[in-house]
Amino acid sequence: MDIDHGGRDKGRTCDLCDVFQEKLDFYLNSLLLRGLSQTYIEKVSLYLSGFVNTCEQLNQESALNYLAQSAHLKPNSRSRYATYLKGFLNYLDIPFEVKIKVPKTLPDYIEGSDIDQIVEWIKSKKSHKRSIDRDLTLLETARKTGMRRSELGNLKVGDVNLDKNRLYVRGGKGDKDRVIPIHPNLLEGLSDLVRGKANKERVYFASQSRQQI
Repeated sequence: MDIDHGGRDKGRTCDLCDVFQEKLDFYLNSLLLRGLSQTYIEKVSLYLSGFVNTCEQLNQESALNYLAQSAHLKPNSRSRYATYLKGFLNYLDIPFEVKIKVPKTLPDYIEGSDIDQIVEWIKSKKSHKRSIDRDLTLLETARKTGMRRSELGNLKVGDVNLDKNRLYVRGGKGDKDRVIPIHPNLLEGLSDLVRGKANKERVYFASQSRQQI
């Protein structure tokens, strides 16, 4: 297959490319209207652009052939790409069914007693009190909300709404946004951390080294 630098098959007409791309653009706009995150939409766009710019027809067979190019990837990646294709084709009322077996793994579990030991260790550190308070609030936020490490690291001041007692997680698992209620025990600590900071600043930030936690 002869492909130009834009990823398009030179054997196809430009009209066909434009028609398929237009359908994709409509689909991406529908995702935006549904409130999906920009990060997720960009990933869907990147993958599906390769599909619409190389396939001869928009159908299950062409989608399966395109998905087969990812056979060397891990099951989680193949399953994610299959979801992208299914969402797009179903939007066009084109059936697409494929099952990819993804192995289930249990997340690491930390005993409550281990967390208590970490708390005592933080309290006993020879650090500035503000640093200790920040670390304790970070640990308590993880414990009370179930947020992942990357989500905590990306949490910005503007995502903390103390008036409504809500945390807004942007682009979390599956590139989805979600809202988490703030536990009463977190209010004081979070309030101290965000006070005086701009909305775009990260909540958990090492003040001395200026490095993200």
